[in-house]
Amino acid sequence: MQTISAFSIFATLCCFILILPKLAKATSSNPPSIPSPSGQPDDDLHPEVISIPEVSIDETDSTNPIQDVIQVPYPNSPLYLNYLAQAEHLVYNALEKYEDQLLERLQILRRFKNDYKDSVLEAVRQTGLPEANVDDWGKAQIVSSNPILSYRMIRRFAKDLQAFQDHIWHSYENELWEQLEAWRGTYAWPSERDLIESSQSLIRLHDVYDFDINYFSEGEIKVMDKIYPLKVGLMGHHCLEISQLALQLGDINAATEWFQAAHLKVVQDSEGETLTMEELTTVWEKTYNAFLQAWPTHNFKSHDVFSEARTLLRIGFNELKHNRTFENRIINYKALCRGDELRKKTEIARLYCYLDATPNPYWFLNPVKIEVHSWKPLIYQIHDFLGPQKISEINQIVLREMTAVVQSGTSKQQPNDIDSFTHAWVHEDQNASIALYPLTRKIEFIAELDALEFGMSDPYHISSFAVGNHYEPCLECHELHEPDQGGEFAFTLLGVLIKPHLGSLIVYENLLPNEEVNQQNLHGSCPVLIGQKWILTKWIRQ
Repeated sequence: MQTISAFSIFATLCCFILILPKLAKATSSNPPSIPSPSGQPDDDLHPEVISIPEVSIDETDSTNPIQDVIQVPYPNSPLYLNYLAQAEHLVYNALEKYEDQLLERLQILRRFKNDYKDSVLEAVRQTGLPEANVDDWGKAQIVSSNPILSYRMIRRFAKDLQAFQDHIWHSYENELWEQLEAWRGTYAWPSERDLIESSQSLIRLHDVYDFDINYFSEGEIKVMDKIYPLKVGLMGHHCLEISQLALQLGDINAATEWFQAAHLKVVQDSEGETLTMEELTTVWEKTYNAFLQAWPTHNFKSHDVFSEARTLLRIGFNELKHNRTFENRIINYKALCRGDELRKKTEIARLYCYLDATPNPYWFLNPVKIEVHSWKPLIYQIHDFLGPQKISEINQIVLREMTAVVQSGTSKQQPNDIDSFTHAWVHEDQNASIALYPLTRKIEFIAELDALEFGMSDPYHISSFAVGNHYEPCLECHELHEPDQGGEFAFTLLGVLIKPHLGSLIVYENLLPNEEVNQQNLHGSCPVLIGQKWILTKWIRQ
């Protein structure tokens, strides 16, 4: 093979993508332990997450009174979603304690008020004079002239008001504030921008997987006949907020469907606790007018124009999805993510799995398990490439490096319409690369290529995908981790869908022998539906 010049650093010939287990699984009970410089106890937030240097970046939330904080990409980072979920458990317990104190204080307040009404105001009422005609001095004379009223007044001050003041003095508020600041550390809590990005993830999942929005908003997540068991849904005001964001983004059909879901929840919620019909109707006209501009209603045959519009979109989608062209890549991307088969039966019949011990004597006793996904261009997956011990070692590296890169502010902070995830590089001069040396050597055995010699390959690239994260079809995509649902690799021009598996290795070439980019390898990453996806990528320039 011909060596590619250093200027073609991203136009690499071979890409090795290793799928490792989700850190969520690895850390759910016994998270990787990285020593904390502060010696923080294990029952607090994990030190590998919160032991970070005091770093201030420009992207601080202007509404946050503490400016020296790091804005981390919560919606696009499994690592920091884990951190936030863990912190929220502590916050919940603290707020529950604070709520109990507020209720206790409220009882003291009500006791004072009720005693005042039952004594002073009742005495004024019994005088027969309209209360409006009795001024403060008049009320004071009534109280001071009656021994029982005077006693009850003095008791209110001595007992109830004193108890109220003592309660404020010994309030949990200062302690709560200090706890919240300590748990937050140098990370800002999620901002309005994070909420928008998280909402976009729901809109994206609905769009790519074509969910029935009413079932989806109830928490029923189903793809390719597999239903996720948990059913924790959204409330009416959640659906309305997402609808209005979709409207701002210009996704009219998504806006109307999310609006319908909000409307249904208002109808079902007889008490109107979260969203009232009056609140809903205030935004109805804007949503409906936008729909009319996108869909002239004279073409519709039914009164339910929203459902008919969705049906027309599905018909057009099904007519286009087998057209495997570059211009049709987004349609095919969505079709593959939904589980549609775009290949002919003759193409599928040529594919098979086999054991191979020939690449190197290293594999003689334990042949590699190869699954061919495409012959031309060649794309194959090696299953069980990494064992549990090596996966655990790499997880330690990944956790440390991804934490460090977000702290430094060099990780991807703002997603766009094309992709949403966080990533980091493990450079050759870092200690982590030494631990990855055996992995690189193993890759050399597989591909019979030189990856360890200086300049012959790029550093390892770590990518982490939280729920809803994706990237649309591209030729030079970078991605470490197996999701429960979603996150497949979709080669849109080939009609190939590859499911990430624990410890597997995906190999493909993105250059032709003449060093031109192989357009056939155009691929994207389906949005992660359930779980997390972490991927380790190695680009070899040979």
